[in-house]
Amino acid sequence: PSEGLLKKTGGENIIAIVREPSKLSEFEDTGITMRKADYEDMDSLNEALKGVDTLLQISTTSMGERGIGQELNVVEAAKRQGVGSIVYTSGLKPDNDAHFLAVQQCLRTEEAILNSGMSYTL
Repeated sequence: PSEGLLKKTGGENIIAIVREPSKLSEFEDTGITMRKADYEDMDSLNEALKGVDTLLQISTTSMGERGIGQELNVVEAAKRQGVGSIVYTSGLKPDNDAHFLAVQQCLRTEEAILNSGMSYTL
């Protein structure tokens, strides 16, 4: 979580979904709700996204088919849980022919978001 975001909205309005909540112990007294989930575990994603209105989706560090699968899992879980809006940290000009593979991956995630029915910011 960003301290700028905390100043703007307050911790009580933030749910941080992380693999290891203990790594964010410095934010324990901020009012942020910590939920544990993993991009490869749909049950944990579905549980973590319950009641979320707007999701800030940070791109995975995994690459290739694994990374694509992880990011699509997040979009699918958000859709299932009724998330209203998704903000995605994509790449610059995603394209299937891009030399940087992460940008190709971002294109697949953007397509899933565009087809999800959720409002979005890319």
